[in-house]
Amino acid sequence: MPHAISVTTADVTDRNGAIELLKINQNNLTDVKNVMADFGYSGKNFANEVHQIIGSKVETVDPQVFTIESKEQNKFEVRVNKDINGNNYSTAITL
Repeated sequence: MPHAISVTTADVTDRNGAIELLKINQNNLTDVKNVMADFGYSGKNFANEVHQIIGSKVETVDPQVFTIESKEQNKFEVRVNKDINGNNYSTAITL
């Protein structure tokens, strides 16, 4: 569920628009602990700016998602993610 929405002119990059959105709405985002974004928002500069504005971490998410069925007929969704340093890790979610 989105916590804030912003529309910008075409000359504003997505990164800069995201930073402005956070600045404008920072009083409403005090409980946000983790910002999830695609690889277009990766990097320490963006993560540091987000942390300075609202105090949260940035998690970049790789769009690779796998669904796995176990022998017990349980289904798991495995998301392959990268942290801001480019290290891979996975998150398993029971469906």
